[in-house]
Amino acid sequence: MVQADTIARYQRKQGKDVLWATGADEHGVKIYKAAKRAEKSSQEYCDEIVQEFAKYKDMLDLTWDVFTRTTSGQHIKLAQGFWHKIAASGDIYKKEYEGMYCEGCEAFKTEKELVNGECPDHPGKPLEQIKDENYFFALSKYQDRLEKHFADHPDFICPDYRQKEVENFLKTGLQDISISRSRALMPWGIEVPDDSEQVMYVWFEALMNYLTAIQDKMDFWPADIQLVGKDITRFHGIIWPAMLMSAGYELPKRIQVHGFLSFGGQRFSKTLKNIVMPQEVVDKYGTDALRFFYLHEVAGWGDSDFSWDIMDSSYNYLANNIGNLVSRVLAMTEKEGIAKSNLADSKQLLADVEAHIDAAMDQDKGELRIDHALDRIMRIADYANRRITEKQPWAIADKKEQADVLGDLLGIIEWLGQQLQPFLPATAEKIIEQVASGKKGESLFPRLT
Repeated sequence: MVQADTIARYQRKQGKDVLWATGADEHGVKIYKAAKRAEKSSQEYCDEIVQEFAKYKDMLDLTWDVFTRTTSGQHIKLAQGFWHKIAASGDIYKKEYEGMYCEGCEAFKTEKELVNGECPDHPGKPLEQIKDENYFFALSKYQDRLEKHFADHPDFICPDYRQKEVENFLKTGLQDISISRSRALMPWGIEVPDDSEQVMYVWFEALMNYLTAIQDKMDFWPADIQLVGKDITRFHGIIWPAMLMSAGYELPKRIQVHGFLSFGGQRFSKTLKNIVMPQEVVDKYGTDALRFFYLHEVAGWGDSDFSWDIMDSSYNYLANNIGNLVSRVLAMTEKEGIAKSNLADSKQLLADVEAHIDAAMDQDKGELRIDHALDRIMRIADYANRRITEKQPWAIADKKEQADVLGDLLGIIEWLGQQLQPFLPATAEKIIEQVASGKKGESLFPRLT
């Protein structure tokens, strides 16, 4: 969500009209069973979780425009209408089905997807053999159209190795998929139109939530980018495009896939008691320090590791490069009475770096790399710190030369504030305010205690 926020903020900064949608996928057997264990209704259980989740908007300085819920009347109406459109295409039929079901994934698994007889994403959790009469979606009908789409759009799924994974899966041949559950087995879901004994399969209707979010602003479809986790790539790369084809919608322009975070080299797990809540990190380091970790330290769109030592190192790097730089420059310019930036020496360098940032953040022309863009900004902070060491402006006797050097450094600081706005918004605002006032403010990143 921090990555999504950064993309949205960056595009708004470019003057684009942006709609960033997110939300909660609330149906399915996993939720139903968890609510029963908590001795609550499924709706009550979901309401409490969504209320907690909404706190992340302020905690992580997020700017989503729309937060949708799959339990809303708006979504239920859209999902049932979408079902009718697919049925009208002749792509829904009913039959009896039996298969191995992973409750953690809310998905049926084939033998070839298992590792030692277990779901690789939920090891140690037994699969359930389910036999039921369900409605099916004729996914196999879209084999050729999907293959052509991937061939025509080699960057439809990014990074490129994620698209290769989906293409390789596609080569094994698509099978029609179950898209409903018997209400007797799974009572928590959206009712199938014209069949009160069946509810929609959670993933099938949850994918429609992208359209629920913008149904009053359909000019935003197709989405420029949909940001998803690697464990749900096939849902978004195969099932979702086929659903859209069937219902007569355009496909999203890009599916951007991110990896997983581990903790000290181990999978986050309640069993191992190594869960870290974002609030813990924010309380110790601040919001922008956590955003910086997500955006700079995470390895592009791949898997990455979190630990408190890594977080300490990341925070100190940010404090030493940006925090100390702003403090030193503002202290010197305030002392010498220099309030105007001039970029006497660094104007062309900064223009060149801006071009690199724009290229890294342009998902239409290449691989979207937020970490590369932020790294370019951090390199300018390194550059400014080196200039202070080399020029020693406090010791320059010639006042005009000193003013040029300090004015250039002040210009770099101002530039950093502007460029950091999509990435570290609170820090950027503080830098811009300090430059405008001409006075050194409180430390951007206080020493850890």
